[in-house]
Amino acid sequence: MWYHALSVVSIGASMSIRQSFIDRIYDGVDPFASYKTSKAASEALPEGWGSTHPYFKQYIDLLKPGLIVEIGTWLGGSAIHMARLLRAAGLNDSCIICVDTWLGSSEHFMYPPGRASLKLVNGRATFYDDFMRNVVQHGVQDLILPFSTTSIAAAEVLRECAFAPDLIYLDGDHTARGFRADLDLYWEILRPGGCVIGDDFDWEAVQANVINFAYLQKVEFTSFSNKFLMRKPN
Repeated sequence: MWYHALSVVSIGASMSIRQSFIDRIYDGVDPFASYKTSKAASEALPEGWGSTHPYFKQYIDLLKPGLIVEIGTWLGGSAIHMARLLRAAGLNDSCIICVDTWLGSSEHFMYPPGRASLKLVNGRATFYDDFMRNVVQHGVQDLILPFSTTSIAAAEVLRECAFAPDLIYLDGDHTARGFRADLDLYWEILRPGGCVIGDDFDWEAVQANVINFAYLQKVEFTSFSNKFLMRKPN
């Protein structure tokens, strides 16, 4: 078996979490640095749904997070909203890492409307540019970073590099096994006192896993307007 060692990132007072991530993962090159929008800047894009839930403002104000990790980003609606909340709170050195493959999930491929939203070209989804363009058009690229990989790979990178999120938003895999894997992995790297917000609590697989997970971890959860929230003990 092949092993390798990853050095732990040391974040000094003079270096933001965002820049530390860029230096460690992207060899110092900001993904937005050379991004050129491919469509007219005036063309509006949909931002998603449930993107302005009150949990976001409540816990950004409470936790004042330096690092937010979002699992499942799509076109960036919730990330853009959270970035605006960070800016309004004066948290301009904070960072939202958006983890997504931008390749779609099983439910997108199984039904024609879902496939249409993937913008398939040569059998491959091509809507990553829509996310980038959305972020740039809303002027929050200084607070957001895309991390185009699987949630499992991203969790491993964050753990090995000692990036401990203050707030995690789960809106990725909604299958029973996939969602539980994300919940387990990201709860592990969540800093003590931090919180997990999750979407689609009305999905049977999501709800059953949240109830079971909260019972095993001996933590309480709340749910409101189709989102759930759990806070990790200090």
